[in-house]
Amino acid sequence: MSKPPKPTALKMLQGTAQPCRMNPHEPEAVGQLGPPPDYCDDAEEKAWMDISAAVPHGVAFGSDALVVEIAAKLMAEFRGGEISGAKLQVLRGCLAEFGMTPASRSRIVVKKDKPNARFERFK
Repeated sequence: MSKPPKPTALKMLQGTAQPCRMNPHEPEAVGQLGPPPDYCDDAEEKAWMDISAAVPHGVAFGSDALVVEIAAKLMAEFRGGEISGAKLQVLRGCLAEFGMTPASRSRIVVKKDKPNARFERFK
């Protein structure tokens, strides 16, 4: 089985975006991720907020809310000590999709702002 294609947003963050390897018809991510759905319980809301705060900037959008919801529900189960090995694998996969494991995070490159060298002496 081949690896699933990387989303363009991840390619951009990693600095590996090449026009010849990008899908010109890839659908665009829609909107901000936003708050958890009203039907989530307190543990799931906490997990949602923790996940949305930990996702690297520019990776998760409103169109990813269903995957974040799955991850939040599984994270709440994990924190409650009631998760099976299969569910733990699904949780790990969800988190990896957003660059939230050490291996997946190492593939993301975020450009850092360089301080303006002209004003460095005034610090």
